Amino acid sequence: MARAQVLFSSRGPTVFRNVRKTESGMPRVILHEDATETLVMDLSGYLESGETVSSATATADGVTCTATVSTPNVSLAISEPQGRGEIDLTITLSSGHKWAGTLQTEELTAGSRPASYA
Repeated sequence: MARAQVLFSSRGPTVFRNVRKTESGMPRVILHEDATETLVMDLSGYLESGETVSSATATADGVTCTATVSTPNVSLAISEPQGRGEIDLTITLSSGHKWAGTLQTEELTAGSRPASYA
């Protein structure tokens, strides 16, 4: 199981594990400059009966991100933070419906308080 997870319900992203929320409720991942964090987006509670995840695309700024799909999950491998960054994510379902959102990233720097990492 991945350390960082976002679980979706019919309302979208609702449960955050080892991930913070932005002011607007979107995920914010905090990672060390040398780390690669895998964020698993579990859409099992969001998908309708028989629906699957067809694809996911991630466009990143200030961080490197690669998206892979293994229905009902979308995994994001996030690395090489350069301060604050953003990931624009679009998830396409087999029904043609799309979920789109922006995730934020932040680099954990020397001198940061450990409590800011969780």
